[in-house]
Amino acid sequence: MAIFNSAGPLLSLAFVTLGLAGCTSTGGGYFEAGSSIDALALSEPAATVIASDMADQIAQNLGPGTTTVALHTDNSAMSVALDARLRAHGFAVTSNIASEDVFAIAYSVSGQSEEIFVRITTPELEMARAYAVTPFGVDPITPISILRRAAS
Repeated sequence: MAIFNSAGPLLSLAFVTLGLAGCTSTGGGYFEAGSSIDALALSEPAATVIASDMADQIAQNLGPGTTTVALHTDNSAMSVALDARLRAHGFAVTSNIASEDVFAIAYSVSGQSEEIFVRITTPELEMARAYAVTPFGVDPITPISILRRAAS
């Protein structure tokens, strides 16, 4: 059992790396903002921690409040938390994904057992990170992985 526990972070890092490597082979496209999904149906506290972390990364890498963001919105905890955190960073957020003057962001949340894998996709970059579910909440267990796309 100790071998499995010590291998967890290493396996998570491999999972993140392979996940992003696969993104480069999708023909130059990125997830459509309408395809955002929280497959795990995160709890509100877990979604808030993860959304805060990822919104901080978005603001750091794209510049806070630089544009209007198109984000698929539903009543999931992740959607609500990410919307709130992006707004806190000064971004205007809309669900009008079809508008041409917005910056589309998509997210996916997946995982198994006690690990959560989160991926944020924009036209310019992909960010991914794995989190561990702990008795006290959710903690990142991998560094943020960032894939920048070349400007066309």
